[in-house]
Amino acid sequence: LVELLRDSVTLMLPATRDDIEAALRGLKLYPLLEGYRGRPKADVAAAIDAIAGIADFVQKNEGEIEELDINPLIVCAEGKGAWIADALLVLGEK
Repeated sequence: LVELLRDSVTLMLPATRDDIEAALRGLKLYPLLEGYRGRPKADVAAAIDAIAGIADFVQKNEGEIEELDINPLIVCAEGKGAWIADALLVLGEK
């Protein structure tokens, strides 16, 4: 869906939690996370935690990671967390 709608954002590292939240709020699909049409609100705080954790991992492994693709990041209802359904990590040659 994200690819179809061309709705993505790139964050330069280091990124603060505020940077991450602003990036999420800038997405066309962000209203879905806010509880669009009576649906429950998503756990945006958990999504921010997950993205911040990924960013921290990337920074700690700078120079070793050639590619990291996370798709999708599943964001559950508020208070229920967020989780990575699939990821591809490619390490560069040392």
